[in-house]
Amino acid sequence: MQSGCQRRDFELPPDVARLISPSEANSLMTKSGVQYLDVRTPEEFVHGHPPGATNIPFMLRGKEGLIPNPDFTSTLEKLLPNRMAPVVVGCQSGARSTPATVMMMHNGYSNMRNLEGGFPAWEKAGLPSVAEIVEVEEE
Repeated sequence: MQSGCQRRDFELPPDVARLISPSEANSLMTKSGVQYLDVRTPEEFVHGHPPGATNIPFMLRGKEGLIPNPDFTSTLEKLLPNRMAPVVVGCQSGARSTPATVMMMHNGYSNMRNLEGGFPAWEKAGLPSVAEIVEVEEE
C-alpha cells in the first residue's frame, strides 16, 4: 500500500486537490483561515485532530467494519456550503481522504488540498492538536 494521502486508484487532477504537507496545511489554516475537514470516524476524531477541524466521516464504523456514510454529501453541503472555499481534507492514511476528495470534486467542490500522511503526519510534525475528553459514566 502506498503511504501518504494519495492512492493510485484515486488519482486526482493536481489543480483540484494537490497533496500538501502538514506544515503547509497548518500555515493555510492559521494565516488564511482555511477550513480543515477531517473525514475519519467520530471515534478517531475525538482522540485528536487539528484545532478548529470539522468532522464529517466518509466512512462509519459498523458491525462488519467500516461502511460508507450515507449522509457524507448532505452533511458536507450543510457545513461547508461554499464550494469554492479552500479546504484541507485529512484522514488517518489517505484511504478515506482521497476518495472523499474525489466525491467532493464530483459534487462541485473545486479548491481542496489533501493532507499528505494524514493525521499521524500532523502529529509527527509537532503541530497543535486537540483531543476531546469523553466522560464515561460509571454504573
